[in-house]
Amino acid sequence: MKKLLILIFAMVFVSKVAYSQNEMGLKIGLSSYDLPKNSYTNSEDIKLSIESAEYGFQFGMFARIGLLGFYIQPEIDFNSNRVRYRIHDLDNLDTLNSIRTSTYRNIDIPVLFMVNPSIFRFYAGPVGHYLIDDVSDFTHRDKIKEILNNLKYGYQAGVGVSVKRITLDLRYESGFSKSIRTFEIDGKEYNLDDSKSRYIFSIWFKF
Repeated sequence: MKKLLILIFAMVFVSKVAYSQNEMGLKIGLSSYDLPKNSYTNSEDIKLSIESAEYGFQFGMFARIGLLGFYIQPEIDFNSNRVRYRIHDLDNLDTLNSIRTSTYRNIDIPVLFMVNPSIFRFYAGPVGHYLIDDVSDFTHRDKIKEILNNLKYGYQAGVGVSVKRITLDLRYESGFSKSIRTFEIDGKEYNLDDSKSRYIFSIWFKF
């Protein structure tokens, strides 16, 4: 699936060279995750729960090509977001109710479909998330190790308003299936349900 999304994106950019009526541009944006507050995992002595998610940011580029009365818009975006976790350790008062932060950096590849765009744009399509980097505050003393999944899938749907070469865009994103984050605690693996949705606000600049 990852290779297919990358191939579609590459083909559309190549077609831009061949068909001058198609469009390309850059985008920047902010995103906000809606995480389940009651999701947690625990071993005999340690409980780990999601505390909150901070606003993330993204930037990237898009192409738009007309095909049989509608448009395909693949994008490639760099996205960064941060999640705060709360640790309850009954054996270690130093980490009791302490907070740890993880920052995740992804390459997102949406492939959106829309009708003939005008001032208002409505679109929807699948999106792939490929993890390229993470930075975590978890330490050896926490007895917690995060096991990450490099590739996840979801969908996006949204609406945009265009004025000349600028488009303001608001999207809703969710996953195709339940999302599970795995942690190793004291040598044993535990799953934390981090099923999430997010809203993305972005600005496009068309070439």
